[in-house]
Amino acid sequence: MFHKQRNSQRMMLNERTAYTLPSHVRGIRVISGKAWVTLGREDVVVGTQETFYLRPNRHGTVITALGRGHLEFDLIA
Repeated sequence: MFHKQRNSQRMMLNERTAYTLPSHVRGIRVISGKAWVTLGREDVVVGTQETFYLRPNRHGTVITALGRGHLEFDLIA
């Protein structure tokens, strides 16, 4: 699900869904839930109301919901 906002898109994932970030995305802002962010060999947990900015040279960054329930987050372009 996408909701357009200024320089961002709102997304929602359930615990069974993974999403690969497009190359133009600079970061994510978690609205609710916890995000499991996989960047190559590194994993990062981003909690509710936290923002995580990506390195410019990253490839194949994947977002999943951590735990049961849904994850709602904004893509920062």
